[in-house]
Amino acid sequence: MIQNLNLKWFKFLKKVSLQEYSSKIFDMDVNEFKLKEKYISSVRKLRKSSTYWGEKIFFDYARLNKATTILEVGANDGAHTKKFLNELSNDVFSMEINPYSFEYLDNIRKIYYERFKFIIAGASVVNNPVSFPIISHFKEKKLSQVSGVTGINKRNNTKEFMISHHMLAPVIKIDQLFKANLLSNNNILWIDVEGHALEVLKGIGIKNLHKCEMIYVEVESADFFQNGASAEKVYEFLTKNDFLLIFRDFQSTGQFNLIFKKKSVLVTLADDVKKYIQDIKTLKIEP
Repeated sequence: MIQNLNLKWFKFLKKVSLQEYSSKIFDMDVNEFKLKEKYISSVRKLRKSSTYWGEKIFFDYARLNKATTILEVGANDGAHTKKFLNELSNDVFSMEINPYSFEYLDNIRKIYYERFKFIIAGASVVNNPVSFPIISHFKEKKLSQVSGVTGINKRNNTKEFMISHHMLAPVIKIDQLFKANLLSNNNILWIDVEGHALEVLKGIGIKNLHKCEMIYVEVESADFFQNGASAEKVYEFLTKNDFLLIFRDFQSTGQFNLIFKKKSVLVTLADDVKKYIQDIKTLKIEP
């Protein structure tokens, strides 16, 4: 069971190695973890603070790293895409499976045409089109054809509340982008695909995965998506392939974001992130 990041992390930050940290974060008793996660995720100030610091660490690392490209998988309406382009100097390559996102992303491309590319396609372990549901209503509430669509349609036990139609959408393995020289040898990954993170990572291929300095990925510890919880599987896959977990937030109960960095570019956890210790004052969470 993936475990909680709390003040224990800060207390032994200065004296443990990355390898020790990555295992200890998973060691807490399952029931204790569930109680803490539920509490933190239910308190808006704590939840928002944790996601703020997670994104701050991501953006600070992106500025320090020599990565040339941010690969964003799951761009949705382009909210984070614009933030990448506004606040960072990296090129950005975005993927989004929803055909209705084209207008949003194309408007961004018109402004940042020298640094931004995108394709309307999903990412997985296959190169095949899929039937993608576009939801118009959920529990009698009308939805945008972009916002809310990608998350709700994969949830368990929601079909009886949905009105939707299906469109054929392309899905590719990300290794195809590397083969076509659309991505560089030094990248940063941002993955937000509502339950399909492991498939995205496997479709990159191990060789190409090692061309990524850092990975920010949304995962689930709750089994509320049709393909099951992904957190443990993603953690195991990345730690086996030279990546170490350095942060997690508390976006919501059962769904949160993890930040991994390539082990070979770090010396110790303390050396790499100790500058954040004095600044993080809003996460008042006792172990």
